Amino acid sequence: MILDIRTLYVVTAVACLVLGALQLVAYGTQRFERWPAWWGLSNVLLGLGTLGVALRGMAPDFVTVQLANAVTVAAFLVLLVSVRAFAQRPALPWWLIVVIAASQVLLFTFWSAPGDFRERIAFESVLFALFDAAIVVEGVRLARRHRLKSAWLLAGCFGATALLFSVRAAMASRGAIGGTTLFSSPTPIYQWMAATGEVFITLRGFTLLLMAAERSHQLLFDHAQRDPLTGALNRSGLRLSYERVAAARGMARHADTMLGTVSLIVIDLDHFKAINDTHGHTTGDDVLRLFATTARDDLRTGDTLARYGGDEFVVMLPHTAGGEALAIAERIRVAFANATGALGTLGTLAVQPTLSVGIATGSLAGDTLDTILQRADEALYRSKREGRNRVRVAALCNGDSGDDEMLVD
Repeated sequence: MILDIRTLYVVTAVACLVLGALQLVAYGTQRFERWPAWWGLSNVLLGLGTLGVALRGMAPDFVTVQLANAVTVAAFLVLLVSVRAFAQRPALPWWLIVVIAASQVLLFTFWSAPGDFRERIAFESVLFALFDAAIVVEGVRLARRHRLKSAWLLAGCFGATALLFSVRAAMASRGAIGGTTLFSSPTPIYQWMAATGEVFITLRGFTLLLMAAERSHQLLFDHAQRDPLTGALNRSGLRLSYERVAAARGMARHADTMLGTVSLIVIDLDHFKAINDTHGHTTGDDVLRLFATTARDDLRTGDTLARYGGDEFVVMLPHTAGGEALAIAERIRVAFANATGALGTLGTLAVQPTLSVGIATGSLAGDTLDTILQRADEALYRSKREGRNRVRVAALCNGDSGDDEMLVD
């Protein structure tokens, strides 16, 4: 015999109460959002509910049956709320809470006596398995959309407990749980299940903290790669993004020749220094933020916007040739002109900001970021020499010129 079932319930209750207290203390540091409060509350409720069940036969049946089971169900519900809060997902729909409350009324209407413990175990175990399965779905979503590796650990732990609860429900429905009461004559397999369940319940109490640490690291890394004024990548972020695209191309095996093509658009805001000198840096910052917002609206998924200098931006277009890059650059130029005219505070400027644009296309296999940028800069300088507010395409490496592909206001 490993441990008697009552002792395992008490150990699980104490573990949950300690974990809940630690998570509530973490929330009290005000370094996190609301999810640690929900997570801590769920563990406290689970600890209290489990402790109530452990007192079966020592305390009134209302406390150890109805109240203990209701508190345990509430714990699983709050646990799901906490994971969704961490994932910044909408709150649970009200009808789901009503359905869960109704299920408890149904449970205690038909199986409220202490001797009905098998029916209650089967019913509640199915409910707990569904809760844990829902958290598995949330964990997979976090792993895929937010690139959190620790979310796979969350999904694994809750997947294991969902399986355990499913087996527990099947055993209870077949009468393989114990003797005449919950704690009498437990089978060895049920003892092992209870011990394993305690281990997983303890382990999964730390998974959200691991995800929080990983997400904090991601946010710090992301902030270090971004320009705080416009939200665009900075030089370091652009270089890292180019390296990732090049590495992805190197690992891919694809017949499409466009997979190894990349176009860079270098954009300079015309008359920006005059706007700063005449209207002040606050207005200049407004112009930069307006450009970044306008440009992002015209980019596709996978395209990258970076602030390369004071008023110079770079757009990276993976798997894109010069003709398509030209169309995107022209859309950005026209959209920015329309946006500055429509915005009252900028529409009255003494000098209107426009865009001079240079484009270069290269190969991810044969070109570096610097070599393509140099060709795009040459096209940009030609745009400025020829009167600004226009797009120019750099000559291609094979000698074909892009000079004929130019658009002017």
